[in-house]
Amino acid sequence: MKFKLVLFELRHPLVDSTVGLRQEQMREDEDKNVRSPFWTARFCSAIKQTLNCIEMEKGYLFQTENLNACTITLVCALDYIDFRHPEIEWKLENKNLANWFQNIRQLDCFLATKPN
Repeated sequence: MKFKLVLFELRHPLVDSTVGLRQEQMREDEDKNVRSPFWTARFCSAIKQTLNCIEMEKGYLFQTENLNACTITLVCALDYIDFRHPEIEWKLENKNLANWFQNIRQLDCFLATKPN
């Protein structure tokens, strides 16, 4: 139960930071002088810190059944990080989370909705 509460609290900052980082990257396309190194570093740091907190919980390691909004949000956020921010090598620092992610994304519900 504790992990569910932690994940519930961490899912919003993770999503907010990944989307915020993407928005900051898009600013670079508009005007090369607008992108902020401060905000880029801050968003990257927030993503890494959030994933490290989730990694420390370890409550998810073997849970691939009983999906809920929190776990679905986490899977989607991790997939989004891989897609939009491959430079964030989160799997190297969060091996248990990476293993869980690799297993859970093989479930039919995620395979059926995977973008091409």
